[in-house]
Amino acid sequence: MKRFIPEPRRPETLFDPCIKCTICVSACPVAQTTATFPGPKQAGPDAQRFRGRGEPVEGPWINLCSGCYRCQVACPADVPIAEINLFAKQRYAAEKGRDVATELLTHAHWFNPWGQRFHWFATPLLRMKWARWLAEKLFGVDRRAPLPTFARESFRTFARRHESPRAKHKVAYFYGCFTDSNAPEVGRAVVKVLEAAGVEVIFPVQQCCGAALIGAGNFDRARRQDAANLAAFEQALDQGAEAIVVGSPSCALALSHETGEVLGLGHSAVYSRVVDLFTYLHRLDEAGELNLKWKETPLHAAYHEACHLTALGFGAHAPALLRRIPGVQVRVLDAGCCGLAGTYGLKHKTADLARQIGAGVARRVAEWRPDVVLSECEGCRMQIEHLTGVPAKHPAEVLADALVE
Repeated sequence: MKRFIPEPRRPETLFDPCIKCTICVSACPVAQTTATFPGPKQAGPDAQRFRGRGEPVEGPWINLCSGCYRCQVACPADVPIAEINLFAKQRYAAEKGRDVATELLTHAHWFNPWGQRFHWFATPLLRMKWARWLAEKLFGVDRRAPLPTFARESFRTFARRHESPRAKHKVAYFYGCFTDSNAPEVGRAVVKVLEAAGVEVIFPVQQCCGAALIGAGNFDRARRQDAANLAAFEQALDQGAEAIVVGSPSCALALSHETGEVLGLGHSAVYSRVVDLFTYLHRLDEAGELNLKWKETPLHAAYHEACHLTALGFGAHAPALLRRIPGVQVRVLDAGCCGLAGTYGLKHKTADLARQIGAGVARRVAEWRPDVVLSECEGCRMQIEHLTGVPAKHPAEVLADALVE
């Protein structure tokens, strides 16, 4: 797998290595589902030749790109196709503006803490048909789209009072907005597994990773947030953290790749130290330092590798580790993109397309009938559970539950 390392980018010349092989088109879940989107080659490198001359070539179709990075991963010439499309989205938004649904959903990090604080009201409200109908009519948020519940207690609250035992290894944990307000149980599972593996965990003050903002072309807002994140995590590295462990692939991709290459925030030690949880555990294992003990845990699970986890380039290490737990059976779905793509599957104008893209995953789950679907990506978990009715969890939750304490 390719590993993206931030370097200074010149958007006007990013298309140069393209050899017009169209492999990216075959890899694109949007182009394979609808003819409305011209495909990553045409929207990216081909159109960039005209953009480089200052010619306006963007149309509404540029926002049909889901930002899954499958085109960029597949490209044999290492053309940063996904980045080209992000720059195009930025230009189109600067000229035409962003719709209400995009503005609302990409700023969910503003509303999530309030939703969590008033969870007793917010969660039932989001389940009411009249409220969902109104949200679709007024804001363009699809009434059938999966929406998360809000937790009784934020992960941030847990982190403030939790003191991790001193250990040989020390990491900084980037938990992200969703874990903080919607799924703190995932964060607690990550911490439990890391500490059981002999790792001290610290929790730097952090803001949203900006992945949704970047995907919508709102680079200015994302820069402000990620500049603060870089400062906080650079300090954590100075204090002895050997890595920045991230539970969400989209957050990891934003911090390790998009912050430098797309937002242009310059060189930082943070980029190369960001790692997803299971890659970090894999590294400990390869060094002979992962000595976890498991109890019998009967479970038939399907594993979905998120697009952004593939884009990170580390590989998907969760299935191999999960199979060490006695009684756990894991099969990798390998059925393509789930379709949600962050805010993409929540907006009324693209929700149907998102469901069509995720139909292959839904069919595979229906065929296999697992007890649970596992994925590191919170959006994938929401979409798969919504499409199939099968519970979806972060694989760290299975590890945490199976530990012998």
